[in-house]
Amino acid sequence: MFQTDNYDWILCLATGGMDLIRIIAHEVGAGISTITIYQVFRVLYIYLLIKPFLTFVLKLYQNK
Repeated sequence: MFQTDNYDWILCLATGGMDLIRIIAHEVGAGISTITIYQVFRVLYIYLLIKPFLTFVLKLYQNK
């Protein structure tokens, strides 16, 4: 389906700053656009789903 190599998948899942990951991707010849899209999706997932969920759970825990 996709023509990606191991560098792409390792860098897509790597933690760290998006600017640093893009620089590393450029140096090793990985797909910069694929890695950037996965990194942005990961950040949006954390801010839009995980943070509100944790806020809700902590408010419930504090009310007990």
